[in-house]
Amino acid sequence: MEREFETKRIFQHLDELCYSIGPRPAGSEAERLASEYVRSRFAEAGLKTKTHRFIFWKPERWLPCLFLPPVLAFFSRTACLVTWLAATVFLATRRGRSVIVSASQWRKPKIVIGAQLDSGPVPPVGILKLYLPLSSLLVALWFFLIEWNFFPLLVVAPLLSFFTKRSRSPGATDASGLALLLELCERHKEGVIFAAAGAGERRRAGLRELCRIFQGKTVIWLERIGKGKLIVQERGTQLSRKLNLPNAGPPPLRSPLCLIRSDAPHEDAADDLPEKVSAANLERLGKTMLKWLSQFSDASLKEDRRK
Repeated sequence: MEREFETKRIFQHLDELCYSIGPRPAGSEAERLASEYVRSRFAEAGLKTKTHRFIFWKPERWLPCLFLPPVLAFFSRTACLVTWLAATVFLATRRGRSVIVSASQWRKPKIVIGAQLDSGPVPPVGILKLYLPLSSLLVALWFFLIEWNFFPLLVVAPLLSFFTKRSRSPGATDASGLALLLELCERHKEGVIFAAAGAGERRRAGLRELCRIFQGKTVIWLERIGKGKLIVQERGTQLSRKLNLPNAGPPPLRSPLCLIRSDAPHEDAADDLPEKVSAANLERLGKTMLKWLSQFSDASLKEDRRK
């Protein structure tokens, strides 16, 4: 017997992800723990789970190595240039590992419901974002013009990076789609693949990999649904429509990807906790999604019977 939809259980999942596991940077041990938690919830719902691993670009851990070239400039122009080139190439090729956990019950599901596993870091000081291109220009100017006036500018950003402690966001808003997905898999299993993808904060690397794996199926991606007004957007178009919950009709499944996301700005704050997530958003969207999934399953069954 299926349980009734309860928003309380969604917040239990949020508490587990945000408090017990905590911040979940892409490729980290915390993200792996989150994937294990999701896998266990899928198994308890009676779904068959699969795990797919993939690689994404991950330079942050090694950013302090950019501090070295300006220091070497005291000793040798050549050492500075060679070290800076090596650091730039290393960062450009740095990769991290993440995972996609999927689960289904039916043989030939046509719909994939997905959400992200990871959470984003609190944004750094603005100048640090521009350090790599800025240092590239300044190193080139210094090397060719041999002007030591540029040297102080080269060391400002690394020093800021070294002495500035970057906090991590608990990522409740990031996890809101995943928490809802875990409740949906308890309530509706037929004709749907449920998937949790890591590296969502890396330019949606997990989502891109998810679309590649399930090519030919329609992916409905739940992204930061815990705040603001919700909109539906299809990939390949700039058109979006607001969701008039709970009476909204199902999204048009003409494209391989349909985003359900908030119109609020994407912000990763240090106080992004479950208490700040909108229970009304989750409840209305959850009940609406259950109606959509029933319609999608009925349509798929009729199509299979005709075949």
